[in-house]
Amino acid sequence: MKRWTLRVAGLALMFVCIAGPAPGNVGGCGATRRVADPVEHCLNTEFWKCRRDQFAGRIDEAQYNACLAPIRGVCSAAAWPVGCEPTRSSSTACVNILSRMDLATFTTPELLARFPDCNLCM
Repeated sequence: MKRWTLRVAGLALMFVCIAGPAPGNVGGCGATRRVADPVEHCLNTEFWKCRRDQFAGRIDEAQYNACLAPIRGVCSAAAWPVGCEPTRSSSTACVNILSRMDLATFTTPELLARFPDCNLCM
């Protein structure tokens, strides 16, 4: 009888350990989404659009500098459209695609058509 009780207690303990809630409210209903900063996203994506064109030889140094010049002014007022709240990880995925130099042979419109990572609010 004692063996049977120990086995049941052991199985119950294993079940509680396996089926119990994850520590730290991982993915819980109370977890908040971290929305990407629209200004930071704009600065990063616009920079990499210019950098890709320079790396691929589509623009020279002077054109690259001219491409970079308006970015800070354009992005200073960047905001997500109403109802659009992309996460930081989705913003990072977009920037990572744009920064991949092995994909620099594609123009930015071609790249964005092939990889939907930058379609954050569509």
